[in-house]
Parts: sequence; structure tokens; C-alpha cells
Amino acid sequence: MIGARKGIACRPAIQVWLIAIALLIGLQVSALGVLADSPDDFSESLSDEQVVENFLKIAFGFEGVEIPEENLRLFRWEDDLRIAVAPGMTSQETEILKAHLDDLARFIGLAHSFEPDPLEANVLLRVGPFEEILLDLDALSEAYNKGASQGLLDRQPTIPNMLPALKEVLTRERVAGRMENVCLATVQWSRGEVRAYVAIHTGLEPEQFQHCVVEELTQMLGLMNDNDGVHPSIFNDQNEFDSLTEHDVWLLQMLYDPVMEGGMTKDEAERVARSIIRYYRNQ
Repeated sequence: MIGARKGIACRPAIQVWLIAIALLIGLQVSALGVLADSPDDFSESLSDEQVVENFLKIAFGFEGVEIPEENLRLFRWEDDLRIAVAPGMTSQETEILKAHLDDLARFIGLAHSFEPDPLEANVLLRVGPFEEILLDLDALSEAYNKGASQGLLDRQPTIPNMLPALKEVLTRERVAGRMENVCLATVQWSRGEVRAYVAIHTGLEPEQFQHCVVEELTQMLGLMNDNDGVHPSIFNDQNEFDSLTEHDVWLLQMLYDPVMEGGMTKDEAERVARSIIRYYRNQ
């Protein structure tokens, strides 16, 4: 419940958490989602052309921000996920998280581990009330502004500063009384490494929590856009699933194919995608 744990930021463990948050100097919101009934998965009916087009829509875009196409570059993780989880997750939520991470490892070979020290993690996961999420975001904003003023930010035109848009969305959701449904993910480059922050509002039903985990932890891997024209997909907020569709798995597999490289332009990635899509659809 919002406000149930006021003053928690004073505890030493949370102080360490906020220090780790301060190391994340730029961010991108991937989604603020609310669970809907999962429709049928009709991935097999899509043509190869449609799958490739959908890959380009999701891999080359940031929800709510317009970026010149010449500045867009593909990004993906090259390091294993080292995940620090803030105190407060239930055992059931932990099992849902582990199950999705196991799926990701099976689909694309991206290994993961749980890191007890948030200072050593490259993914920070918060499941908590709005006040704690806002506290994290304020720390991110402060770190971003400090880094920008000192010229310390990595020059990555594909990752815009999404803090203003993020706070605007959060304010709108809070006024509308929908804060209990918020989940979001942010990514940035720091010292040549991708880092991420994921937040999920506390108290969700298991199905809602699963939807947030699947969408946010998948999008942070490099499929950062949402598009209402992409079906069937977890990346479509109007036609939501609580698990990855077969189509979503193909998008991930194309992104993490050995021939695909971070930093590719849209045209370069399109040529690779067209050359490999049939392989993944035939597996």
C-alpha cells in the first residue's frame, strides 16, 4: 500500500541501493502497463516480411520520443545480467521472476545471476510502493543532471533523456488513480556497459506481476518500443499478453543472433533480419 513504509530510505541497505541508483546516469521508460486478457497467439499466420517489419518497429524506437532515423542504432546486452533485487519481493513474485529469466536464457542464451550487492549489479529491480519508486527516480534525475553538467554522460544518440516524459506520465497516472498498475524499465550506457532499472508497483495480482516482469525485463534487452500495430505481442499495449508470444521470441532471437551487432543502423539490421528470420521460424 502506498505510504505504508515511510522513512525506509534511512536504513543502511536502502542507502546502498540509492548509491547504486546514482550510478545509472541516463534512462528510457519502456512501458507503463495494465494487464488485459491475453488474446490468441496467431504468430504462425504472420509472413516473414511482417515479422521483420515488426522487429524494426520495436528495436528502432523509443515510446513517446521522436528521434531522427539517422541517429537510431541497435543496442543489446553483451554482458550477463547481474540482478540486484530491493527488499520486499514475495516468494511467489521471486518464482515468477526466475521463470522468465530462465526463459530468456533458453531463448537467447543470456545468462543471469542474482547479485546481493547492488553496487556490483547491472540491473536494479524495485518492487515497491509509489513513494519508493519516485525516490529512485529522483536519485536517477539528480545523477543524470550531475553527469550532464560535468560532461560525464556517454554519447549515445539512441538513448534520449526520458526523465521529463517519465515524470509527466507518472504524474498523470497518479492523478487518475492508476499508480497501482505502474511498471517501467530504464536503460543507459555507463562506462561502456548497459545498465537498467526496473520498477513494479507493489501489491499486483500474480498475473499482473507476471505481465510486468515479462514486458519490462524483455524490453530492457533492446526491444524498447511499444507499437499498437505490432501483433501478437507483449509490446502492444492495446492487445496485451502476460507471456511472450512466439512472435516476440522471434524478435528476441533475431536481436541476439551472433550476426546481429549492437550499433547497427536500421538498414544494416534489416538486411541481417531478412537473412535469418526463416531459420528461427523453422526451429
